[in-house]
Amino acid sequence: MKASELAEWLDGDVVGDPGVQAAQPKPIEHAGPGDVTFLSNKKFESLLGSLTAGIVLVSRKIALPERSKVGAFIRVADPYVAFARTVGRLQPPALNFDPGIHPTAVIARSAQIADDVSIGPLVFVGERTQIAKGTRIGPLSSIGPDVVIGEDTLLHANTTVYHGCKIGNRVILHSGCVIGADGFGFAPRKDGSWEKIPQIGFVIIEDDVEIGAISTVDRGMMAATRIRRGCKLDDHVHVGHNCDIGEHSVLAAQVGISGSVTVGEHCLLGGQVGVSGHLQIAPRTTAMGRAAVLGSVIEPGQMLFGYPARPRMEALKREATLTRLISPKGELARMQQELAALRAELDALRKDRGGS
Repeated sequence: MKASELAEWLDGDVVGDPGVQAAQPKPIEHAGPGDVTFLSNKKFESLLGSLTAGIVLVSRKIALPERSKVGAFIRVADPYVAFARTVGRLQPPALNFDPGIHPTAVIARSAQIADDVSIGPLVFVGERTQIAKGTRIGPLSSIGPDVVIGEDTLLHANTTVYHGCKIGNRVILHSGCVIGADGFGFAPRKDGSWEKIPQIGFVIIEDDVEIGAISTVDRGMMAATRIRRGCKLDDHVHVGHNCDIGEHSVLAAQVGISGSVTVGEHCLLGGQVGVSGHLQIAPRTTAMGRAAVLGSVIEPGQMLFGYPARPRMEALKREATLTRLISPKGELARMQQELAALRAELDALRKDRGGS
């Protein structure tokens, strides 16, 4: 695309040659003529004078060099977001989903499939399931009965959606996702064995959700497990039964959420965060990697850290205090030295009194 075309599409302003073209998105350290890249952090402004990229997307707040080898700069509100859109425009996904149903797919007679849906090889679609227009289902996926899937949704290969689940528009489920497996519910018997509690609920995944590979969302025991609009789940994430994950929340890899947890909107849970069951997590909460959330978070906007998770500054103060206590020059070491001195004095007194 020409710089002028790209700027118009991104609602940006061109500084430089509006006719310069770029075809390949590249990271800033590898971008040359014919490439487009971005710079959003003011700490790296010094790189601008040495770049040779065709087009560079920059923040409106960054000062541009007086002399530059860059073909054109495009000032935008958010260079990171603009670059993400540019990558999607210049390099569309390589997946090829032609409309139609592959002859090896097994489709129940009562299923309702829109005309322009793509269903790949060896896909199974159960009775009374509805799949709306523009949706693409990769090979070896299994869609149970009474499932509803919205428009322009993408299910990659080997995706499993159990019976009765509802998936919205523009949802992306990556390979190995399991949506609607039984929640982990068992009642203890007197003899120490377990009675399985039937899981008769379902899962609702709202619009514009993306769920990474090998992630699982369990069905509710009697009601719905809900992933609300705009949520992004990384690979290997587990969401337990009856959870409600708020709009635009992000769950990084290996996050595990126990049953009946409510997570507010715009929350960020880092890698390997664990959340105990039946908790409330306030909106805009950030839990740093490996934090263990063992109690409800009431105040919005907090950053949590540690095991058990506490507000970040409180947790860091505790860590600093503990470090001071156990360090070679810390309080514990000083107390040990004083105790050793007292023992020496006591030994000397005993010797003076004839060892009595």
